[in-house]
Amino acid sequence: PARQIKEGISREFENSLPEVKNLIDEKSLEKNAHKIYDVILRVKPEKAGQIKSEMIDGQKYLIIPMDENEHINLNGVNTQV
Repeated sequence: PARQIKEGISREFENSLPEVKNLIDEKSLEKNAHKIYDVILRVKPEKAGQIKSEMIDGQKYLIIPMDENEHINLNGVNTQV
C-alpha cells in the first residue's frame, strides 16, 4: 500500500509541485501566531498601504482610516464604524 501511495503521488505531481496554500491549514498558522504576537491584523491589500503608526502622548497607535461603508470584524465581532 505505501508503494501505491508513493506512485500515485508521483503521478499526480510529476508536472508541477502542489501549492503551499493547499498543503497548510491557514487557521492553524493563525493559532500559532497568537503565541508570538500581541496584535494580528488582517486587511485587504489595498487597505494595508493606508495604515500608519503614530505617537500620541508617548503611546504608539496604529491609525487605520475608515470609509463610511467599511465594516470591521474585531475578534469575530462584526461592526461598522
